[in-house]
Amino acid sequence: KYNLSPPVVTSFTEPGSYAYFIKNDGLFLRGWTSYDKDFAESPYNVKKQNELRKAPLPYFKDGRPASILGGWDVMVSKFSDKKKEAVDFIKFLISNSSQETFYKQSAFYPIVKDFYNNPVYLKKYPEIKMIKPLLKTAVRRPDHAEYTKYSKIMSYYFNKALKKEISVNSALINCTKAIQLDKLILR
Repeated sequence: KYNLSPPVVTSFTEPGSYAYFIKNDGLFLRGWTSYDKDFAESPYNVKKQNELRKAPLPYFKDGRPASILGGWDVMVSKFSDKKKEAVDFIKFLISNSSQETFYKQSAFYPIVKDFYNNPVYLKKYPEIKMIKPLLKTAVRRPDHAEYTKYSKIMSYYFNKALKKEISVNSALINCTKAIQLDKLILR
């Protein structure tokens, strides 16, 4: 409605959107918490990138704050003959030192509550003070076996609506039908 985003954004991959944002002095960018790590090795503009700050998603006055959590599940198969080793590995993954490595190297938010109260980490990573309240209102990505397939279907139709190739209503109807029929309907 207000042409806040240029039409070219409908063709971006995530890293491409970051590059465009930096090069064209974007106002805000919605991305995963690791966005800054994605271009750390080959920066677009170090001075501009150093000015970026992470912030919670905005919400309407009558709404409620929310953020999205992605992630991976770790489990041990009941058929494994290496259950003890698998459990030991999981314990290693959730140790404070591993959580710090995941956070420092990849910007993945720590999953251990103790991390957010530890004075050593609070001093070393002052931005984690902002993360802790976000986790209280976080919503997990849908836990569904077909999440990736349905996400692709939704992306296809939402992209068409954003490009004004079809109406929002048509996008929603086609998306719903495609998910119900379990196949992409090209229209």
